[in-house]
Amino acid sequence: MAEPYNQPTGTPTQKVAAAGIGGALSVLVVYLIQAIFNVEIPAEVSSAITAIVSFASGYLIRDTK
Repeated sequence: MAEPYNQPTGTPTQKVAAAGIGGALSVLVVYLIQAIFNVEIPAEVSSAITAIVSFASGYLIRDTK
């Protein structure tokens, strides 16, 4: 398990910011798919897409010390 470290400020790390932005972007992508292609995406699927994109963004971005 990785050892935690103290952050110098309360500013979110790159990893946290990426997860938040990824979640917001996935909502926009689902909206655009529904608006442009007229495809109805169930709320459960939309929610799952948001969770997966948020996790993937947070996982792929590395924190820097």
